[in-house]
Amino acid sequence: MVYSAQIRLRTILLLLVAGLTACENDIRTVRMLGADQLPDNRASEVEIIYSDSAQVKIKIFAPVLENYEREGKKTVFPRGVYIEFFDSQGKVKSWLKANYAIYHDADSRMEARHNVVVMNEKGEKLNTEKLFWTRNDGKVFTNDAVKITTRDEIILGEGLEATEDFSDLKILNVTGTLERDVENQ
Repeated sequence: MVYSAQIRLRTILLLLVAGLTACENDIRTVRMLGADQLPDNRASEVEIIYSDSAQVKIKIFAPVLENYEREGKKTVFPRGVYIEFFDSQGKVKSWLKANYAIYHDADSRMEARHNVVVMNEKGEKLNTEKLFWTRNDGKVFTNDAVKITTRDEIILGEGLEATEDFSDLKILNVTGTLERDVENQ
């Protein structure tokens, strides 16, 4: 019985000593380990509406949004984004979808990455891996490979400059054109 009590006492002392000496965290060290990489704000299931003169111009939908206020204010959409662009009658004129996006406030520029798809009201579709959009002038551009699918053809190329509604589109280096079989669609 005395032997059992000694074992318990030694076990308790051993655990107490181990618990008191096992870990030590300096708060300054913890902050330096990435606090500047954490977002200042984070939101889930977000819908943002941009309007001008009480007219909706853009709607943004995202499962997660992260705002960073430090050095170069930016908004990151780490789990993807879906954006609708509206015409003057309030009708969706085009949309953009990507698996990741980052919006830089300083120059009102967004970079969409990974499985980027843009479609306009005529059903013309752009596929690429990286696309830039400048909000101030409504232009989209990339230097990456692009695929444009229209009703009649598929155009492959490198680089693109266009308006956000694709009414004016220029592929910088066309690498191939395929006719589509319209009858079997």
